[in-house]
This record gives sequence, structure tokens and C-alpha cells, in this order.
Amino acid sequence: AYKMVDKTLYISETDKTTLIKFFNIPQNKLTYSPYIVDTKKFKKNNSTRQKIRRLLGLEHTPIILFFGPLDYQPNKEAVALILTKVAPFVSKKIKRAQFLIVGKNPPTDIVSKNIIFTGFVDKIEDYINASDVVIVPLLSGGGVRTKILESLACKKPIISTSIGAEGISTNPSQNLFIHDDFTDFAKSLTVILKKIYEK
Repeated sequence: AYKMVDKTLYISETDKTTLIKFFNIPQNKLTYSPYIVDTKKFKKNNSTRQKIRRLLGLEHTPIILFFGPLDYQPNKEAVALILTKVAPFVSKKIKRAQFLIVGKNPPTDIVSKNIIFTGFVDKIEDYINASDVVIVPLLSGGGVRTKILESLACKKPIISTSIGAEGISTNPSQNLFIHDDFTDFAKSLTVILKKIYEK
């Protein structure tokens, strides 16, 4: 298919490199097309924040959000990492913290007092706004993580792995923190939550 078309759009430098290296696509057949977030939809919204928090019964609770389809293997791996590496550390430091995991086809065999699976939701932007921090603990997968761009548009701090943030260029003024060591990942999450709740 790549060889038959006149132009191929790519959304990250990683994709461009892959197309050239593995598919031998000439550079003159590649055109950059950045992923764009609808900032009328994805924006900071305090009224929505309070509405969702009341709905969940978490009005004054530190909320950490992870979202995406939970039948997708990289997201399954991320949930396992939250359960085993991130949540235990954070829960020792901030006992009230709740992990909100949003996405279709949630696991039915996981029960934890500090993890809530919502299943599919109509407006993910409402749940981004309801959270304090968004996490992206991915170790596999490809493409640009739209969840990071949407969360940045809602003015949320994000903690991600390098793979999770692949293809996204940010500047130091933006709230994206990269950690591939999960102890550092959890520590960074704890520091951000303490800053928010110690104001």
C-alpha cells in the first residue's frame, strides 16, 4: 500500500524513521501531519471537575488517571504496572489516593480499595478534568499518545515512560515528566500530589 500511493502522512519523527528504514519510502513521498487536539473540547473545566468527583464520591480525594481501551495489550501491561509497581508505593505515602482507570473492557478479576475501573465513558475530557495527575506507564505500542496531548490541553501534569511519550515534543514549561524507572515514576507522582494537596 505504501508503494502504491503518492504521499504518506506521518505524525511523528519516529513514524518517519520507521517508514524510511523498514519500508524504504523515499522522503519526498512523506508529509508531516501533526495530531491536533480540539481545544474547545479538551480544556480546563472546574465545574466538570466537581461534577465527576461528586458522581464518584471523591470530592476531596487525590485522583490519578489512566485511560484507554483495556483490551489493548499495551494498556493491559500498563494496568499490571499500576497494580504492582505504582499504586503500592503511592498508597503508602498518600493513603487517600485513588487510581481511576477509564476504558472499555476493564478486567473483572481485579479488586483493590484504591483502584476504580469505570468502564467506557462518553466524555473522557470530563474525567481528565476530574483528575489531579494523568499517568502513561506504557512499555510497548506505537504512534503518538493522544491521551498525553489531550491531558496537556486540560492543563494536567502527566507522568509517562519514554515509550508512552514517544513522538511528542514538549518544552520545559509543559507538565510532562518522563520516568522509565517505576520507583522514580511513583516518587514523582507522590511529589506532585503532595504539592497539590499541601497548598
